[in-house]
Amino acid sequence: MPFKNIILLLIFSLSVSVLIGCTPKPTPAVIPIPKVVQVQQTDRGVEFTLEEMVTFDSGKTELNAVSKEILDKMAEVIKIKTTKPVLIEGHTDNVGSVEANNRLSERRALAIKTYLVSKGVDAKRVSIKGFGHYVARADNSSAEGRRLNRRAEIIIIGEKKEVLGNDLEDILNDIWRKFKQFVS
Repeated sequence: MPFKNIILLLIFSLSVSVLIGCTPKPTPAVIPIPKVVQVQQTDRGVEFTLEEMVTFDSGKTELNAVSKEILDKMAEVIKIKTTKPVLIEGHTDNVGSVEANNRLSERRALAIKTYLVSKGVDAKRVSIKGFGHYVARADNSSAEGRRLNRRAEIIIIGEKKEVLGNDLEDILNDIWRKFKQFVS
């Protein structure tokens, strides 16, 4: 097993332990990492903006290990806490043609849908939409801005945030924080 996969497996195991109530050894204090998951109540429902957690390499649709860990938690929430429909929106940076970016953004949304379905979410509840580069969150003129625009957003249509649990945003951010501490 490659070293990278072993490290990712250890990160996943630690996160699962924390989520089920096991207490890992205390870690030294670290500089706080800003929240990268936003869970917002909107007119459409509950929107999960996963700006850094579910991002993609340029031109790619593959999910990385951290994205999968976050999506594992999302699948659990979707299966257990709600019966509402789910919309996955895919986005790209502005590199490449409009047509290619539109297809790529749909394939990114489909990659997430496929992963959630593989974790037990009913495929009939999940729809996808690709937006290409038209709904940018950051400036596409920098490498960092383009990286942040290669993302997905998950919306639970018509749901109320309190139904999903008020601590969900903190749980998702904790998973990310643990990963960032481990790789820093």
